[in-house]
Amino acid sequence: MDEISSSIPVQYDTRTFPILASLNTGEMLFLRTLTVGVRVRRGVQVIREGQENKYLFLLKSGMLKVEKNYRGRVYSLACITPGQIFGESSFLYGTPAGATVTTIETSDIYQIHSHEMHAIIDSNEQFRRAVVQTSEYRLASAALAVNHVFQHLPPPAREVILYNARFVKLNEGELLYRDGDATNMFMCVIIGGRAEVSVNHPDRPGTRIVIGEVAAGDEVGEIALITEDRHCANVKALTLLRLLMISTETLMAFRNRYPEFNEALDRCVTEKLEERARIIEQQREFLS
Repeated sequence: MDEISSSIPVQYDTRTFPILASLNTGEMLFLRTLTVGVRVRRGVQVIREGQENKYLFLLKSGMLKVEKNYRGRVYSLACITPGQIFGESSFLYGTPAGATVTTIETSDIYQIHSHEMHAIIDSNEQFRRAVVQTSEYRLASAALAVNHVFQHLPPPAREVILYNARFVKLNEGELLYRDGDATNMFMCVIIGGRAEVSVNHPDRPGTRIVIGEVAAGDEVGEIALITEDRHCANVKALTLLRLLMISTETLMAFRNRYPEFNEALDRCVTEKLEERARIIEQQREFLS
């Protein structure tokens, strides 16, 4: 941060920062030695989306807003209030910041360099789980909020999805779906990482046609679920892939209840099938 008004003293307690409750006295004292306290004026971008973030932050006082750019549109995702951490996802996974965090008012912020913070988080499994859970929830909530289908659900409905869904991970190179598989019990929304979508060439066994890539905020697996047919694409992790897995039962319940969501989902399936057919035909002509 280049626009710091002044430094502030650092004082930790678990009433102000409940996420620190699993730290023992020695760890709390060590954390204090690692922390720099700063007072930041209103309107400062503490974290910029897409840039490297080297710190884990805790908000002592004030308020910040979280915004994400997705497909050319800026979405307002949440507010960060005193006692909360932020910057935890890029800290955990070593990835560029997935959203921009800006002060709404003058705010007192504690910052710890990620390299130093790992000394604590790597030695305290309970604390690590608390930070990971916070990260997964925020990433999933953001992905649903920006997704062009799930954004048609009201926030309470998206909260129900988060409560009932499963968080899953795939390592680089692993397949989530195979073209032709009959399993269609769930769809996924990507909350972190990238995946390649491809189809098996209809005329050339063993040849794949790449449709494109998907990343955080995109959905996969919904075509087989809605059409009740076999999967029509391969989805392979290009990086560590973090996913929100949504069951058929949950999806159908919301299809019946929210017409706009139902229409958006049907439109999504239709457009993807048309795009798939178009790309396959282009490859047929190219290889003929």
